[in-house]
Amino acid sequence: MKKMIPFLLALLVLSGCGGERAPAETEVLPDSLSAVPEAIFLPETKVVEPIPVPAVVTEGKPPAEDYDLASALRDPWSEENLYTSGGRLALLAEAPEGDAAFYTLPGTEKAGAESVLIQWGDSLAEFGWDFATPRRILPRLACLDLDHDGNEELIVICYVDSGTGVSIEDLHVLEKNDAGTLTDYALLYQDKKGNPMWEKLSSLLGLEIAGERAFVILGRELVEVNKSQLPEEVFGPSAGAIAQFTVIPGASFLLFQGSVNVGELRSSCVADFSAGVTYQDGVFTLWEFHLYNL
Repeated sequence: MKKMIPFLLALLVLSGCGGERAPAETEVLPDSLSAVPEAIFLPETKVVEPIPVPAVVTEGKPPAEDYDLASALRDPWSEENLYTSGGRLALLAEAPEGDAAFYTLPGTEKAGAESVLIQWGDSLAEFGWDFATPRRILPRLACLDLDHDGNEELIVICYVDSGTGVSIEDLHVLEKNDAGTLTDYALLYQDKKGNPMWEKLSSLLGLEIAGERAFVILGRELVEVNKSQLPEEVFGPSAGAIAQFTVIPGASFLLFQGSVNVGELRSSCVADFSAGVTYQDGVFTLWEFHLYNL
């Protein structure tokens, strides 16, 4: 059953402070609904179930050599190369509360390097991650018990892509076993197996054009968008090229922020949405979705 949002002006027959009011001589009352502007029909909204997304799992490699670890954080806007430090590993980020640090490996000469060393307590492991763009936004680290097992996980958020209408981060959750081995459980914007998270998110979104108005729909929520700003060819809608993760102090979940695209270009964004992100046994779950106007 579709919901109807009619544009009707109520006919006042009683005045709130003066009793009955007779229409003026020039006032013409319609004798049928044919005189009323056309109503707008919108699809029925529905509850959105949580979305599970399997993590991309990678076991860290032991360090290739006995590296000399830098102790000072790098200034991303210094004239020095951001990713090298005179043959030492460059320290880009720390999580002091968990004794954790993010280093680049020696010899990394340009943005987009894929080799990093993670130190977490007494554990050291190398990973092949994207983590840098020309904007030089550094990784972020935090420690929290994301899966409620009594042990903290190391959260690493890496900024991996930018541009007009583009701002993308990858999420890495590291777990440590009894032997000190580090394993990465990642939620990636794009991986070698495709983009299952974005396909699932896109399936939740709807776009309804009704007369001169347009609406984006997500679950039980909808927002009106400017129809005149839609592209000539509308595709989707789909989850766009915004993917940002926020650690909430004291919480056991993360906040995800994304965008809604309706065109072929990644910059054809017309609305934003958010969701909570939890993690358990190698699976991320997105839940509690909300939709926002730009």
